[in-house]
Amino acid sequence: MAFAKTLLLFKKGDRLDVANYRRISLLSVIYKVLTKVLARRIGASVENSKFLPPEQAGFRRNFSTTDHIHSINMLAEKRYEHNQPLYVAFIDFRKAFDTVELDAIWQALKECDVDEGVIQMVKLLYSEGSSAVEIQGQDAKYDTEKGVRQGDTLSPLLFILTLQLALNRMKSPGLRIDRRPLRYLAYADDVAIPAANIRSLTTAVRSLATEAAKIGLEINMKKTVWMRQSALETKYDLLLYYGFGSVL
Repeated sequence: MAFAKTLLLFKKGDRLDVANYRRISLLSVIYKVLTKVLARRIGASVENSKFLPPEQAGFRRNFSTTDHIHSINMLAEKRYEHNQPLYVAFIDFRKAFDTVELDAIWQALKECDVDEGVIQMVKLLYSEGSSAVEIQGQDAKYDTEKGVRQGDTLSPLLFILTLQLALNRMKSPGLRIDRRPLRYLAYADDVAIPAANIRSLTTAVRSLATEAAKIGLEINMKKTVWMRQSALETKYDLLLYYGFGSVL
């Protein structure tokens, strides 16, 4: 039941580079029905535990990307009105869903007060799971040692819970919006980090990189983008910078 046929979907770039393919798991109907039930059980526990803050809007009922777009716009306007600069880093994780550590998933579920029986069921699905990718007409089987299965309704929830471990531990002074502290905004694996200056922004990104590594995630510094809005009184001065490695 936990067997998955892996399909590699080409994204862009060099077709001979495996990094340019997205891994999708084709799973049985019975497996998907079971994981959907588990997702509902886990989701209820998560919302009751308040483990996920409003800053994470990915794969959650009554949340959307427009909420965070509004927050970023409001933050930019407030900083501009008070003649204060704004820096925002837009984080890109390398192969995020494929690399998250299973032990980190189990830890996140425990911190959400998910029923132990439900946790053991999820563990069983992953421990007994195997996958196969078709190579020249033949299935090459392999064991799944890390990552969540893209194509499964439970996987997005497991991922954002695990990522939250790193976001909770990230050291960032953040900013304030309507008297409320704002350290980050996230939609699944897309994370935006606001800061008052480049030093604070660098500190936050470094801290997130350290904490993300503990759960199996790596920030792609070349694809991570950061933005600067100057403190000029006469006009908006929005500058977009590609790549964060040179700053670090």
